[in-house]
Amino acid sequence: MKKLAQIITALALPIPVLACCEVLLQWHGWTFWATYFDPIAGPGLSLTLAALAASWWAVAAWSRSWLPRLAYFGLGLVASLVLLAGPLYQVSAPIVQAHEAAKARPAELASLDAAIEARRTELDKYLNITVSGRYGWHGRIDDARTALAGLEARRVALVESAPATVSWQRQAAAGLQAVALILLQIGAASMAALAGRRLRAVREVATKTVSEIRVKDQADTWAVETAVESSFEAPAAIEAVEAAAPDETPIQPAITPDDVTIGRLQREITKRINLAGSARKFCDSSGVNQRDVSWLRNHFDRLKRGEPTVSDAKIMELAGRFLAPVQIQAAGGQS
Repeated sequence: MKKLAQIITALALPIPVLACCEVLLQWHGWTFWATYFDPIAGPGLSLTLAALAASWWAVAAWSRSWLPRLAYFGLGLVASLVLLAGPLYQVSAPIVQAHEAAKARPAELASLDAAIEARRTELDKYLNITVSGRYGWHGRIDDARTALAGLEARRVALVESAPATVSWQRQAAAGLQAVALILLQIGAASMAALAGRRLRAVREVATKTVSEIRVKDQADTWAVETAVESSFEAPAAIEAVEAAAPDETPIQPAITPDDVTIGRLQREITKRINLAGSARKFCDSSGVNQRDVSWLRNHFDRLKRGEPTVSDAKIMELAGRFLAPVQIQAAGGQS
């Protein structure tokens, strides 16, 4: 549940923004794909491309390796450009059509002027024939006048239908729409990448947490094992070792170790026991008497209770084996 909450929190910003951008882009893109691809499959293709583009951007941000990141970045870029083509076409189509119409208008006017001139010439011909006294041309005269009136009406309508050029306001509006669509596509790509980065961060935090828990559990296990071994060694195991060990005559060392050296030796021995896994394993691998190690680890407590403890000679021997020379000093501060 905690990991799910982290994922929801990480995606709280990018997913809604990504959805808004995609909805606006699809609103303009569906018409293009339905018109020029297929009325039914076109919208589905547009949605699939949008999903693929978002997935590729997210995976590119998720990946750690440069090669997969570069590959998915290229795929996402191509898919985004293909998706952007539809909306941009829909926005720019009216402007393009208006420019083409304005460009073709002079030719249409010239064609109409030529047709009007031809009709006028024909009408004048019929009128001249009638004036000369030849009858029976009234029907053709009426037809010529009707055709001439129609051509003149078409010319007037063509001149009044639209201006010769597209106004700059209309071009600016289309340009702003195109810029908005480009920004929406950039926003969709960036939100998908942000979602990928945040999911990767959640995964890294979860992995790090699991590793820390494992290390802590291992350390706790070592501590428990050490405590258990010490508790067993104190009353029973140590007595058995003492009974089995031969009597040794303490040898007085040339120098007497001080408390600092003993403390350093205790910490070093404890660290090595933790690394070995148990006191018994450490003693077996190092060739050290288990009783001496146990007495050394409880040296100060045994002194307070008046119990036998490890001798100064044995302490100096162990210190010589497990401590650096600079860490050993005698009582009174002599090293």
